[in-house]
Amino acid sequence: MLPYTYSLQRNIYQQVRAEHLKKYSYRNQEGKYILCWDLGRYVNHSFHANCLGTAYEFEVAVRDIYSGEQLTDDYGTLNIDESFKSIPKYGTKKEEVYPDDLLYYSEEWDQKVIEAIQHFYEVNQPLIHLIRPEFMEKVKITATEQILLDSIKCIYYDRNKFR
Repeated sequence: MLPYTYSLQRNIYQQVRAEHLKKYSYRNQEGKYILCWDLGRYVNHSFHANCLGTAYEFEVAVRDIYSGEQLTDDYGTLNIDESFKSIPKYGTKKEEVYPDDLLYYSEEWDQKVIEAIQHFYEVNQPLIHLIRPEFMEKVKITATEQILLDSIKCIYYDRNKFR
């Protein structure tokens, strides 16, 4: 009986672990699940997000975030597997987040990122060392010239392409 119990517990553990992994991860453009290893797993969804992702593998605050305010991101940027309903917010007609939101809202999100990154060198960046070297020149161009060389749309995971 012990091997069956162990096997059953192991299967339950693997299932719970897989669900946990899926809940706290996002998908990159290749469809790989990327697990948030830091406090990123506590970022909540909002259609009026105060943070947005970039094509350069980091998030940026797109407006001032006040003490005690929750960090939010539009989960439409995360290549989610399934759509889900969200509580409607004032100022938006959106009520649902879809796996292909990146295709429809990338220009709006890119503009917000450009507006935020133009202040990159005005604010202390204690995590700048975590930006990959191959992205630093592109970040510099965005900050100094307000030109975003890579849209967040380039991180879209095309499920049809990878089937």
